[in-house]
Amino acid sequence: MSDQEYLTALISKVVAKYYGIGEANPFHEDYDSIQLVEHLTFVTKKVIEKSNELNVKVSIAVANTTGEPIFFYQTPGSILASNELSKRKAYTAVAMKNSTKALHELVQPNRALYQLETVTDGKIVTFAGGVPLFDKHDRLLGGVGISGAPIPEDDHLLATLFVTEFRKQCFGI
Repeated sequence: MSDQEYLTALISKVVAKYYGIGEANPFHEDYDSIQLVEHLTFVTKKVIEKSNELNVKVSIAVANTTGEPIFFYQTPGSILASNELSKRKAYTAVAMKNSTKALHELVQPNRALYQLETVTDGKIVTFAGGVPLFDKHDRLLGGVGISGAPIPEDDHLLATLFVTEFRKQCFGI
């Protein structure tokens, strides 16, 4: 066995242990991309149905564990700013491993993370609507960001719905 083959096998073993034997991380490069798109599309449809009930137009972004967007959908008629904000909310959910709604309280004056948005040059945002995605063992997979509702709590409600439906689709929970 060559050094490269040995390292590849070792890395595969570590990744399998990290994600659990026989469990697939839907954001991993070895996961079936078509199946991932089908999961994300199905879940996005559920979120759009709920946003229609709320009469709001939103943008939906999903980021992987590096915070990079891997999926994006913009409801026709959503405000232009929601595109970038949804991506930043997804990034923030990953970077901070917390919802942007929970972070909002922590960035207020005299709180632990005061001026977090400023020191990150606006890359991190604390408007409600960003929620981390965890697998059934609470390992971070990525994050979802939803933006566009005039009431921030509606963005959070929709992002939470996305996470719930995604976990049902991918993990049966």
